[in-house]
Amino acid sequence: MAGRNNQSFNNNIEDLTSDILIFSIFTCGPVILVGTFGNLSVIVVFFRKRHIRTTSNYFMVALMFSVAWVNMVAYPMQAMCDVFLIVTQPMCYLAGMASIMSSLFMTLSLLATTVERYITICQPLTAHTIITPRRAVTIISFLAFYGVLLGSGFFGTVWIGKGELWRQTRRCNFNFMMPSTIMVQFILGHWMLPLPVMIFIHLHIFLTVRRHIRAIAAVQCGTIVRSPVGEDPVGLQRGGQGIILARDGQRSAHSRLMKEARSAMRLALVIAVHIFNWVPFTVFLLTGVLRSENISPKQYILVHSFAYSTGLVCPYIYGFGNKSIRTEIQAMLCGKLTNCTTSTRDPRAHRIAAITTGLPRQFTM
Repeated sequence: MAGRNNQSFNNNIEDLTSDILIFSIFTCGPVILVGTFGNLSVIVVFFRKRHIRTTSNYFMVALMFSVAWVNMVAYPMQAMCDVFLIVTQPMCYLAGMASIMSSLFMTLSLLATTVERYITICQPLTAHTIITPRRAVTIISFLAFYGVLLGSGFFGTVWIGKGELWRQTRRCNFNFMMPSTIMVQFILGHWMLPLPVMIFIHLHIFLTVRRHIRAIAAVQCGTIVRSPVGEDPVGLQRGGQGIILARDGQRSAHSRLMKEARSAMRLALVIAVHIFNWVPFTVFLLTGVLRSENISPKQYILVHSFAYSTGLVCPYIYGFGNKSIRTEIQAMLCGKLTNCTTSTRDPRAHRIAAITTGLPRQFTM
């Protein structure tokens, strides 16, 4: 019975391929192209501009690398599996390895970036000693090595072990390649367990930011209260310069805190999108919904497109949301285009224009 079903399934592949291929191109193509452009833009700017290579941006570019791997390798191979362009056992296992490696590295990169945001915001005085660029590179390298080791080792075990169910169904699907339920739960646990940890850390970050903002506001209100006659306000003479310096320091601390908080908010939004996309997909895998042979190839394509769309929104929310990176990307793109104005390439052009408009004609020629 299984042999007859396998033969009829293989005979229908040629009839379905052209229709499914067109559907897959219009469904997966925009996600792959737009997401790849965003990730590569952020990565190129990071390596071209030295002032962008801060400790925080090391973790951000690691996240972009993981998402770029998803967009450029894992998702295209998954799409080829969905349209039956990959049906041989070696290529099917390579597609599974790419998917496992990319998903693990992306989830662990999100967790590492969340921890970095927590240390930067909640431990501002010691953050520069706790997280250095060298330690950031070490952590990122370990996460990448762990993802590669787990993915290759896992599918190496599957390759040596049982593949009878896959040979019967000829479906290059995650569940059909698993030799045991324990391995399924082990891999999916790596996807699911970091999510509540990241949620808890972000809640603590936002509560800390709220408390710090209230403390800064209280200090600002206290500095404008006049001291009694004959007493020196805040311990300094010369007409209240101490008040001015205190206000400037508080404004600087407030702006710094809000900048870090906005970065944490953008990261929280990326994590929310990741949870919204991957949790239903993982639940479907755990419950065996995607194991049913009654699911059509178009439904597989839609499910995978929804799950992998995290790679589409991540660079534009977290990467382009950074003003410095966004400005450098605009300058880089305007260097390649002819219709860009000078004001977009040079941020000082607005000030230069404002100065020159007030000069006599002979000074502006």
